[in-house]
Amino acid sequence: MATVDDDPRFTLGLVLDVAEVLERHGYPAFRGPCAVGTADLVDLQQTLFAFLYTGGGGQA
Repeated sequence: MATVDDDPRFTLGLVLDVAEVLERHGYPAFRGPCAVGTADLVDLQQTLFAFLYTGGGGQA
């Protein structure tokens, strides 16, 4: 299994895909016309990181 340092699957594309799925399920869209780089996406990326690499729910 890949480690956090070399996991090629953990990309901005993954974060954007998760954001899109959340939006399709009725959650609010990410802010701004150019959402890449917004604080919302940074928060989502950090949450995904914590979930995937630190055993879930904790802070990264």
